[in-house]
Amino acid sequence: MAQSESVNTLKSSEYFAFILGDLGNGGQEKQLLYLTLLFRKNNFNVTVFVWNMSDQNTHYNNLIRSGINVICFDQGTNLLKKIFAIRKELKRHPYKFLHSFAFYVNFYTWLSCFGLKTIPVGAIRTRMILHFTDTGKILGGLCSWLPFYKISNNHLFADDFKNPILRRRLRNTFIVPNHLDINNFHVSKSGDNVHIKTVSVGRLYSEKRIDLLIPIIKNALQSGADIVHYHAGEGALEADIRAGIKEAGIEKNFILCGNINNIDAFLSDKDIFIHTADYEGYPNVIMEAMACGKPIITTNCGDVTFMIKNNVNGFITEKGDIEALTSKLIYLYHNPEICRAFGAESRRIAERMFNLKHLFQTTVDVYSKISNYHFKKI
Repeated sequence: MAQSESVNTLKSSEYFAFILGDLGNGGQEKQLLYLTLLFRKNNFNVTVFVWNMSDQNTHYNNLIRSGINVICFDQGTNLLKKIFAIRKELKRHPYKFLHSFAFYVNFYTWLSCFGLKTIPVGAIRTRMILHFTDTGKILGGLCSWLPFYKISNNHLFADDFKNPILRRRLRNTFIVPNHLDINNFHVSKSGDNVHIKTVSVGRLYSEKRIDLLIPIIKNALQSGADIVHYHAGEGALEADIRAGIKEAGIEKNFILCGNINNIDAFLSDKDIFIHTADYEGYPNVIMEAMACGKPIITTNCGDVTFMIKNNVNGFITEKGDIEALTSKLIYLYHNPEICRAFGAESRRIAERMFNLKHLFQTTVDVYSKISNYHFKKI
C-alpha cells in the first residue's frame, strides 16, 4: 500500500480511543486523564473504555466534564460483550488508534481491533516480570505478544524478563515517560530538625515494600531523630502493616492516612519523601514529591535514575537495604540546609522534565511512528 502524507501526520478532529483497567486513584489513571485532556484541548475526539468500572470517582467526572466519551463496563460484564461493544463503537467513527492503558487488557485491545482499520497499541506500565506474574502465563503471554506495537512508561521494562521469544517481540515498544501538571504542585518551606515529617505514598502491596518503612522509622527514632512518618495509600497488606507498626511500638510516629485525593496538599508540609519499592515503572509519586520540592530517598526501582541524582536532589539505595535507607534519612535529618537544597533541585528538575507539553508531543510523535510502520506492513 502506498504511504500518503496523512499517514505521517495526526490531524485534529481525528478519533482516538483508550482502554483503562479501572478508574481508581492510581498513577496510570492520572496519566490517562492528563493525556485525554490534552488530546481534547487540541481538538481530537476521544473515547475512554473502562474495562472494569468499580466506582465513579473524580477521574470519571473530570473526563465527562471535559467532553470525553466514557463507556464503562461493570466487572461482571461478559468478556465477549465488552469486545463486541468496543468494536461497535470503533465502527461508528474512523478511530485511528485504540490504546491500552493497562497491560492485562492488551490482548483484548488487539481482539477489539481485529479486522478493523483502527490500530491497536498495547501498554507496559511497570516491569514485564511483574506484569507476567500478575496476569499468569497464558494471558501474560498473549498480552506480551499482541498488540504488535506497545508503549512503555519506563526504559527498564524488560529487565529480568527471561523469555527469549517474548523479549524479541518487545522490540516494537516505544517509550513515553510519565508527566504531570507541574502547575498543580507547590513548594512549601521545609521545617527544621525538630519533629521532622517524613512521607511515603503507595498501595499497600508486596512490590511497594511499605513494610521496610517500619524498621527504617524505628531505627531512626532509636538514633535520636524526632520523626513522624505519614503514609498515603491502602491495600491488601494494611492489616499486616498496622500489626508491624504496633509490634515495633511506633504507633505515634507512623501514621497510616489511607487514600489521599489531594496529594499536593498532603505532601506540602512534609520534609523528606521516602520510597522503598522493589518494582516500579516511572513512579508518579516520586515525580509529585519532586514537584512539591522534596528531597527524595529511594530504592533503585524503575526509572528513578532518570529522576534522582545522588547527592543532588536525593539518594538512591539498593532494593531492600534498610541500613542504607535509614542512614540517608538520619543524614538529612541532621542536615536541614542540605535537605532544603535537595528539595529546591527536585523542583527545578521537575519543571524541566515533567511538563505536560512533553507528554502530548512525545505521544503524538510515537503514534505517528506507529502509523508509519503499520501502513508500511500492509
